[in-house]
Amino acid sequence: MTIDVRATPENAIPPLRQLDALLDAFDSLVVEPPRSRTAAVLLLLAQQDQGDAARSVVQGLRDRCIDSASRPLAPVALWPPDHVPSAADRVQFYDDLAAGLRETRPADTGRLAFRDYDVMRVVVEASLPGRGGDAKAVELRRQLHRARYPGHPGGPPPLVDVLPWFGGLLLWLWGVLVQPLYGWRLERRMMRGWFAGWAQVALRARQNGFLECAVHLAGSGRLHTPEHIDAVLTRALLADLERAFRGRWWSPWRRRRTTRFVILLSEAAEPGPPGGRRPGRPAAAAGDPVPGFLAAYLSAVEHLATTGTVVVAATGPGRPDALRIGIATSPAAAAHTLTEDGGPLRAAAVQVSDPGATPADGVPEWLDEHPKIPDRQGPTGSPRIAAALQSVTVVVALGLVYSGLGAAGVPLPTFAGGAQQCPAMQFPSRNGHGCLGLSDGTEPFSGMAEQYEPLLAMIARNNADVDTLAAHGHEVRTVVHLAPFTAGATFSELVEGGVLPELRGVALQQRELIKEARNNSRKVGIRVLLANAGPLFGYAEEVAEHIRDRAADEKIVGVIGLGQSRPGTKKAIKALDGASLPMVGTSATADEMIEQSPQYYQVAPINRRAAQAAVSFLRHEDSVALPDGRLGTAKSVVVVNDPDDPYSSNLGEDFVAAFRQEIGDSVSVLGYSPEGGRIPVSANDLATQACAALAKEPATVVFWAARAREMLAFLDEFRKVPACGGRITVLGGDDLTNSLIQEENPVARYPGLTLHHVAHAVPGIDRPTLEVETFVSRYQDAFGRDDIMLNDGHPALGWDALKVLAHAVNLARGTSNNPDFDRATVSAKLRSSDNSVQGSTGVLDFTRDKRPVAVPVDKPVYVIKDEVSGPVVVLKCGNFGAGQYRKRWGDADAHRCPSD
Repeated sequence: MTIDVRATPENAIPPLRQLDALLDAFDSLVVEPPRSRTAAVLLLLAQQDQGDAARSVVQGLRDRCIDSASRPLAPVALWPPDHVPSAADRVQFYDDLAAGLRETRPADTGRLAFRDYDVMRVVVEASLPGRGGDAKAVELRRQLHRARYPGHPGGPPPLVDVLPWFGGLLLWLWGVLVQPLYGWRLERRMMRGWFAGWAQVALRARQNGFLECAVHLAGSGRLHTPEHIDAVLTRALLADLERAFRGRWWSPWRRRRTTRFVILLSEAAEPGPPGGRRPGRPAAAAGDPVPGFLAAYLSAVEHLATTGTVVVAATGPGRPDALRIGIATSPAAAAHTLTEDGGPLRAAAVQVSDPGATPADGVPEWLDEHPKIPDRQGPTGSPRIAAALQSVTVVVALGLVYSGLGAAGVPLPTFAGGAQQCPAMQFPSRNGHGCLGLSDGTEPFSGMAEQYEPLLAMIARNNADVDTLAAHGHEVRTVVHLAPFTAGATFSELVEGGVLPELRGVALQQRELIKEARNNSRKVGIRVLLANAGPLFGYAEEVAEHIRDRAADEKIVGVIGLGQSRPGTKKAIKALDGASLPMVGTSATADEMIEQSPQYYQVAPINRRAAQAAVSFLRHEDSVALPDGRLGTAKSVVVVNDPDDPYSSNLGEDFVAAFRQEIGDSVSVLGYSPEGGRIPVSANDLATQACAALAKEPATVVFWAARAREMLAFLDEFRKVPACGGRITVLGGDDLTNSLIQEENPVARYPGLTLHHVAHAVPGIDRPTLEVETFVSRYQDAFGRDDIMLNDGHPALGWDALKVLAHAVNLARGTSNNPDFDRATVSAKLRSSDNSVQGSTGVLDFTRDKRPVAVPVDKPVYVIKDEVSGPVVVLKCGNFGAGQYRKRWGDADAHRCPSD
């Protein structure tokens, strides 16, 4: 629709027809409270002819944001400003926007910091020497540091002139120590924010760090183009503006930031007669930065969770089409588009013309009655006084709560000496993650979930029985179970982490060992101590050193557990190796785990064997659901792994290698870091990419090498992608345990899902040996016949880990002439050919051809199909026991099992 207008010098905004509806929408969007916002806002005023009505509206909108006393009602930036810069200077354009917003921030809203923008501005203006990439990165870091800490002209003379020798030393230390520290902090901050995702797409490869990527944006870099400069400066500016709204409750200054940031732009008209321009092309002058900013703004809003800006631009007639924004039929229709729910961007466009018609009825009166946007709602007092009052209030409230709890008899920390009070054999963590160290079950770890209480009581009773054996003359030794006991809060998290089910198996095996010791005086009583390594084994090395220090006093002869492939787990293994303590791991299956120490053994197969079994299954079995309802073999695979998780990364790499060797090269690898890692891809993006692969090749399987909880989030997003209709085939690693699957039941929840996963044991449905029957019987007696964790491999692995180490202890006692046998004797027996044990997860023999191995040869592995009615074994391979050595699988044993 064409809008008639008559621009008059008396009115800052011309009286456009239905202008009141559009301005009313603008006012409401600017003052919309932060918690109510769901999208950013973009309004295009397309000037249809050579008039100035659109630019007059833009200028008038700025006047609406400044009251009659020149007091800003909302932060607003107008471009071009009164002094029009060179049209080709893109950085100056963004500087003007930042300066305009900074200068017009309302009173008492605090300083507006452009942290990311200041960094990216230096990057795109940097001039780096033509040397190698490392040298350029160092030079860029130096320039960023110098811009962060600039000199002060007119100040005191340089330090090196006042103190030639000492001043030079301080300057050298500044460059050697402070600059690298600044660079490290900058790397962490930028690669955890918006820049990492943008760089991955722009460079089409994963980079190691911010500086390595940023050198490509500097002068002469391959990304030093107007499009990329617009992209990074726009995203940096929007990230800074969005950050300005965070933490509103605690900061009285930020709490007063209740209005959106307003950016008003006027696109420069292209010189020349309008008749010479092709229809539908945007009318823009060469070098005008506004079109580039608008395109970058649309892209940035799609990828950033930003809701704090309102952008209004006076443009040429073809700009809405170029940006793919539909032109509204009237200003009222545009106002409705801008105020309706939706995200991440509410965008509208309306055409403006100057035919010289009479003013629209009622609009001049509305402008007179509503000359300004509504005044800011919210606190009006001094923010300094508010900060002081709320600090005093919080301190007093906490003091009253603490005093009340103490008066009620609740045990509270005394804060004596500023340290957390922990029971004997425990010490406080550095960052408030509870108490670390050792427990015999009588004292829980501070921060431990209540679901552990029955198991701690069982361990405490078992240890009391061991003490009774010691009182009757039995030899007693101690085994430590090292795990992250203060990780996870809900039942699902505890099961997913594997610690709670693993501890069940350990407690049951300790009961069995006590029965054996009661019946045989030559058997050693096994005392179990629990060692808390903190979330994700973050404190495992410190706890391992604590175990080493107490090994002699507690008669510690070995460590079990270590059930997650984490950096802290590897450090703990090396620390325990230094103390000559033998270790039997449970479910830390990354290939590199067995390389950390010759004292480390493992009852679960490594990832390489699991990956080979998974690929063998895909090669020979019709397992992929096709669009016509049939099942076919996999022709292509999408591998999802987390490069920041050693287990996930290694499993993905092993699977890719096996798939390419056995099936083909049709492999896509999608990195996914759900917890702020190096690849901040959303679950929605992951689902879109997986659907694209399925559309290209229907016989595609998704191999999920990441954690189970992230898979459920992925499936939630995948079923929202209309192109695939929810149809997907997933094969997961051993982290997709049946305990989690039965609780969440994804096969029933997602009708289009075909799901398989690798498993170490499924005692609830497959019991190939008498040992498995015994384990199941003990488990069901203790935890019920319908317990959901029975088919989780972790309890069986915990049962086996303690059994094999206890067997080595008994061998050491039986062959040693010295009753004070120690961990060195146990370590020697663990790797001997005498220590062959029938476990619930297969034969536990750590020798091959009379030479020690870290993992039993051909350790059993399963592939399980998950159905609504329950799990079904579809592949079963390995040395399960006497007469149960499965070297082939499938119908009529048609296919060879992977072999070590």
